[in-house]
Amino acid sequence: MTSARVAGHRHSVGRTWFAMEIAYVVLIAALATAGMTAESHRLLLLGAGCLALPCGVGAIVGLYLLTGLFNWVAAGFSTYSFSQGTGGCNPSGHCWSTTTGTPVGAQGFLFSACVVLLFVGAAVTNVLILRSVVRGRHGHDLARPDVTEPNK
Repeated sequence: MTSARVAGHRHSVGRTWFAMEIAYVVLIAALATAGMTAESHRLLLLGAGCLALPCGVGAIVGLYLLTGLFNWVAAGFSTYSFSQGTGGCNPSGHCWSTTTGTPVGAQGFLFSACVVLLFVGAAVTNVLILRSVVRGRHGHDLARPDVTEPNK
């Protein structure tokens, strides 16, 4: 009877932990999504990276690597870039400018989705690390009372 009660209690604690893990991953995903859709996204992505520590460091490094990769692909696998701009104003006060140069590939839905997946991956990895640490401690704590040393 006692083991059934303990097993039932452990199961409800598991549900609570699972709900907290899901909330953590959803929070990181929401911050990363907001960061990629906002005009000034650096602070939101930095916040998501800080909440996802220690694996958030990898997500931030991955963000820079993805940006370089997407820009490199958009430039046609070239390391050469150029930019040229023109502009002016007409007598009625209407001003215009045009800039041509190497295209920027680190924009759009695919890039944003990859960045969000980086941060979600960091959060999930943190959850898995925490689970393994908790299981290791829990298994070590349960094994301790069963170990009996002979009296000499």
